[in-house]
Amino acid sequence: MSPIRPLSHLSSGVSICQPRYPARVLRVLMPEEREMAGLLALLLPGARRATRVDAAGRPLMLAEQDRSRRDRRAIADAHG
Repeated sequence: MSPIRPLSHLSSGVSICQPRYPARVLRVLMPEEREMAGLLALLLPGARRATRVDAAGRPLMLAEQDRSRRDRRAIADAHG
């Protein structure tokens, strides 16, 4: 019987209602599966959401976006 890996580190400040949560759990349970990393990466556009538009709501080109405002935690989650 294989040991059960603890998932307690996934619950700190994360709602299970967020779409990233199930993807994070799958990433921990199946770290060798590249598809799980891909699934998590698909959910990452929210990590850049705050940087995509200016104060007036106009879209910004990637080069104009302030990368310091990105959600670093979400990005780190995708990298395991």
